[in-house]
Amino acid sequence: MTKTRAEKGRSEKGFFTIWVLGLCMCLFMIGGISLDLWRGFSDRRQLAAMTDAAAVAAASQIDLTAFRSQPSRLELNQEDARKRATDYMTAEATASNLQLTGLEVKVNGPVVQVIAKKKLDMTLTRILVPNKDIDVSTTSAAEARLGGQ
Repeated sequence: MTKTRAEKGRSEKGFFTIWVLGLCMCLFMIGGISLDLWRGFSDRRQLAAMTDAAAVAAASQIDLTAFRSQPSRLELNQEDARKRATDYMTAEATASNLQLTGLEVKVNGPVVQVIAKKKLDMTLTRILVPNKDIDVSTTSAAEARLGGQ
């Protein structure tokens, strides 16, 4: 007749508790990482919507003097376009409590490009991977066009 572990002097009391505790820790880490990942997707989507709107707003700043002298050539007033995009992004970032780490507006003829950057605010991922910043950036472009084009 063979002896069981309990009969041999080995007690398995507490094994299940340790196993469940380890499983809970793994689920906690996976949940925290997924929460940070979801926050990253959400912040990027919000940043992309803001840069899209800023690019469209800046593309409305047509240089009227150049347009009146040559209607077939459409150009943007570079200073006004940059100011419009920057003002829009600043106002939206303040209203949505979004802290931008970088903002760049490029104007080339009738095309305006808005590039915005933000650092993600991590929770559990910061504990698992310290001293590692994760940046989110989006680029949006818009082109000024006449009504029928």
